Amino acid sequence: MVIYRNLDGDYGTDYLLTHPGRSYVERIASWDGDFSGTGLTWVELIRIADSPLSGS
Repeated sequence: MVIYRNLDGDYGTDYLLTHPGRSYVERIASWDGDFSGTGLTWVELIRIADSPLSGS
């Protein structure tokens, strides 16, 4: 999930990882003028891309 924030004094982009079986999200990266966060490894990205969830 990507969240774009554009409020006065609070702008940036948050990159969140969600899972249908969890009640929380994991923030993997953000951009508030400088990029921060761990991001995803190529292995994690490929696993997510190869296993998309079916829409309900």
